[in-house]
Amino acid sequence: MKNSLTWSEQDDIRLEALTKTINDYESGATVKTIDRLNKIVLERLPRAIQKIKSASTILSAHKAQEIANLETSQAAAEKVYNLSITAIEKTEPLSGAYSDPWKELFNAAKEFSISHAYTESDFPKTDGESLCVFCMQPLDGHAKDRLIRFNQFMQDKSKENYEQACKTLKSKIDEVSSLTLPEPETYEPLCGDLSEILGSDFELTQVFQILKSRKEYFKPNGNQGKNYNQQNICAEEIEKQITDKIKGKLKELQASITPEQHEANLKDHKKKKNKKLLSHASESIVTYIENLQHNKKVEIAINSLRQTKTRFSGKAKFIISQLVTPEFIANFQQELDALGVKLDITIAPIVRDSDTSHSFSIGSQKPGRVLSEGEQKVVSLAAYLAEIRTFANLHPIVFDDPVSSLDHIYREKIAARLCQEALARQVIIFTHDLALIMEVEGKCTQMALEDNIRPAVSSFTVRRNGTDSGFCHIEAPWRGMSTGNRAQNLEQELNSFKGLYETDITAYNQRSAMLYCLLREAWEAAIEQDLFFDIVSRGRNSVQTTRIGQIAIEPTDAPRITANMTLASSWMYGHDKSKSLNENRPSPAEIKAHIDALRSFANDIAARRKVAEKSFKAITQPPITPYG
Repeated sequence: MKNSLTWSEQDDIRLEALTKTINDYESGATVKTIDRLNKIVLERLPRAIQKIKSASTILSAHKAQEIANLETSQAAAEKVYNLSITAIEKTEPLSGAYSDPWKELFNAAKEFSISHAYTESDFPKTDGESLCVFCMQPLDGHAKDRLIRFNQFMQDKSKENYEQACKTLKSKIDEVSSLTLPEPETYEPLCGDLSEILGSDFELTQVFQILKSRKEYFKPNGNQGKNYNQQNICAEEIEKQITDKIKGKLKELQASITPEQHEANLKDHKKKKNKKLLSHASESIVTYIENLQHNKKVEIAINSLRQTKTRFSGKAKFIISQLVTPEFIANFQQELDALGVKLDITIAPIVRDSDTSHSFSIGSQKPGRVLSEGEQKVVSLAAYLAEIRTFANLHPIVFDDPVSSLDHIYREKIAARLCQEALARQVIIFTHDLALIMEVEGKCTQMALEDNIRPAVSSFTVRRNGTDSGFCHIEAPWRGMSTGNRAQNLEQELNSFKGLYETDITAYNQRSAMLYCLLREAWEAAIEQDLFFDIVSRGRNSVQTTRIGQIAIEPTDAPRITANMTLASSWMYGHDKSKSLNENRPSPAEIKAHIDALRSFANDIAARRKVAEKSFKAITQPPITPYG
């Protein structure tokens, strides 16, 4: 079908030709075209061909070589003639010898000798007592030689040859210069009509241009830097091509002006137009048919499913009740126990069409009517964990805030359960709950201490940076780091933009202000984690009372903390006491020193704690009796 709707370039050409044929027939243009072609054949073309024949005979392809050869012959004849004159003039005592007057004198003397003086002797007569026919004096040795030399000169053909060469060359050049070629406005209408009707002028325009270029070649200085066009011109061949083409066109046009052919053209034109319209809509048509075929297949499949629905539902319910449900119930109860849920929950299989699931109930009530939102979440999580245990696969699992709306007791149990699950598969948790992160870290540490095994834990944080968000870091959240890690992170951040201090102070001030925000938060966290040894934590639900004896606080800690917190507040972004961003922030070296102050504080606290821990253990250690 697609092939039958294809529209090609040839179809376009055919449709355009049909449209023109029909329009020409209806407007009478076809009859006028036939008249034009007849006139071309009978009058206009023969005139043009005759001009080409006569001009190409004179301006033949070898005309330039022919005239060049004549010029060479003329030059050679002139050279011979000049040499003969030069050789004779050098021996004569009077100048002007062999000039035209002298030649007339010589010819008269010769005529006198033959007809009067020496009628019975050949000219010149120089023997015996002969006299000179010029001066009537005896011919001595020099006079005798001179008369013989004169006669030889007059018999020399070099001048005659030279004159003939000049005459031949001149006649050829005159023949070219006197040739009249038709102007473009004379032949262009004919060429235009041929191109319009037959699609080509059969190089008539080019032929006339070639002839013109050949004639211009022989103008004075016309051949400088140009080559003579030697392309072959055959007027007879051109005439035959055009005539044959016109005869074929006339036959075609005469056939098209019959009513029968016009009707056939109209029908063909209509078919072509319809095919073009179908081609443009072919993609939609094919898509529609394919959709119909697809829908039919779907309808057949649905009917087939409906016929087997009852058998399928019964079989599915039987499989769930006999094979899956008992195992799932056992796993579900174990998960409820692990999460601390004490409920009597009944599970029943449900089959609706091709969908299979389980129904939960507490007594005769649905869970949503007797459980809180948090309790529903815990039950759902237990069901999910039971289901993946039943499937017995090790695919990764993903949670999105699994402890939202839950208290600290459920949070602790869920964290412990997910850490246990992470020993067998990858567990991915998305959360903004810092307490859950710290609980997971704590449970993993507890597993390592008690069971000597723990899952690998990696933290990835997405943070806000000023007004922008979505900045990813391969590390724990800022609140979940140690003071040393925070100091290292701050130093890395400083190194990433300290070059702006010399090149773009505005950008440098903005980045520095954000760094001081984090530095202030780091000092706040250091008070909780280092100074008070994480005894009470905002992310933990218990108080570490056993650490109280290891706290080591000195009087200088308070002013030290206050001074650095005030410093950070002055240069940070968005604090009430913050300086304007137009005021330049400290240099990179000064910021480095402020970060080192945080690191130094944490190191001092750690050193003190070791001493305090040693003293505390000495106090709390039971005494040893002298008797053992």
